Amino acid sequence: MNQVNPQQPQGGAKLVVVALGVALAAVIVVNLYVEQVKAQVRQDSFTLYRLNRSLRPGERFKLDFVDAVQWPKSFEGSAQGLVRDDGAQARVGDEIRRFAEQGQFLRNDAFTAPALENDYRRPRIGMRFVKLKVNDEAVPGNLQPEMVVDIFAPFPSGTGVPEILPVMERVKVVAVGTRTADYDQRTGRTRPMGSFETITIEVTPEEATQLSIIEKMAVGDFELPLRNPADEDQVFIPGGGINPRVLQMIENQRRSRAATP
Repeated sequence: MNQVNPQQPQGGAKLVVVALGVALAAVIVVNLYVEQVKAQVRQDSFTLYRLNRSLRPGERFKLDFVDAVQWPKSFEGSAQGLVRDDGAQARVGDEIRRFAEQGQFLRNDAFTAPALENDYRRPRIGMRFVKLKVNDEAVPGNLQPEMVVDIFAPFPSGTGVPEILPVMERVKVVAVGTRTADYDQRTGRTRPMGSFETITIEVTPEEATQLSIIEKMAVGDFELPLRNPADEDQVFIPGGGINPRVLQMIENQRRSRAATP
């Protein structure tokens, strides 16, 4: 009886096996690379939470109320007071104590009774809080208390086109004013119709008086470029305080009025 030898794999079959091995190795390499990239992104960023609906006092917080947003580590200083990273998961079920509008970032004080608000929103001894009217179209949409801004204002130039001048640099926002909005009773949600109308900042008594005069001199509202709080450059006003050029305009106006009979 003749013994039948097993058939040897043909060349084509060998190529298929090799190709499958190469493909599998490629998949493994790609997956390792993707995981490495994800790990790098997590290391270079942090998570904030933007409200996809308005919060109303008395509600219990759910993760469905927010959308996670990744922010670069370089903006970490601007996130003071905001719920970040795993903080939202830890707040699930907590009672909402303050109204918060859709589109804003979730803050830790959303879970704090408003009665405590004045405990940390008092001016320091010797300082004053002043409220400035701002250009609602020029205010960054994510502006929050504790963020740092520069303050610009338009002044008459005699040419018909206002001259935009820096008024102050590196100013911390203490509070933001109300927003124009439309409350929908049917859905229980607030639809934003505009941006912040005012901000509150802390200044010296002299600066408070000067800002009041500047607000009357300006031919429009203040504008607020948002800056990284780690950026300490005083580009326009190295000495800090109010722009000397703007102060000179105040003095010139005072002299002009004094000279007018």
